Amino acid sequence: MDNYYTSRTFLPLQQLGFGACGTVRVNRHGMPKEVTAAKLKKGEMTTSEVKKGMLALKWQDKRAVVMLSTIHDDSRVTKCRRTRLVAGGIEEVQKPTMIEKYMYMGGVDKGDQLMSYYGFSHRTVKWWRRAFFHLFENAIVNSYILYRLSVQDGRKMDHKQFRIELAKQLLANADHQIGPPSRHLNALPPPARLTERHLPEKGQTCASGRPSQPVCGVLQ
Repeated sequence: MDNYYTSRTFLPLQQLGFGACGTVRVNRHGMPKEVTAAKLKKGEMTTSEVKKGMLALKWQDKRAVVMLSTIHDDSRVTKCRRTRLVAGGIEEVQKPTMIEKYMYMGGVDKGDQLMSYYGFSHRTVKWWRRAFFHLFENAIVNSYILYRLSVQDGRKMDHKQFRIELAKQLLANADHQIGPPSRHLNALPPPARLTERHLPEKGQTCASGRPSQPVCGVLQ
């Protein structure tokens, strides 16, 4: 989780069988001062047990990173990174396992990024509509990710093409009749709004000289 949600409420989650890990704000209630107030040099780390089963950690990288976890210890892993400060351009650094595992959080950020490209949600007075379309957009992005993982022949659709194809299939399977279902439903032709060329045309003028606004012939 990110720092908006991370707190000591991880403990009740742990009691329910759910482990949790996330960055945390230093002013959260119950955070140990020996962690939040520690002055560290780059690469240094300090930890403290908040409660049994919950560990607080502070690691100094380019900036200080403070975390809480109920699923990690204070172990470290060796990582290689590029730098201009050493010969060869590669140096080994000791990185806390907790932070290394948290990097998978980037998958959530990538999902939000994909949702923002072709999002269609908008403000509405009915809160549940926005919640529904958010979940719907999330399902579309997840299905696109699964599609990219499943297709191995190199002829993959991009995100936009995938959404267009999905929309076509949803419209093709939609019921085109308003009212009770009919046994002849599948034999009905698609509505004109899906097949006709729906382009604006210059209309006639009224007696006052102003252009008229007739009802659309396709949507009426």
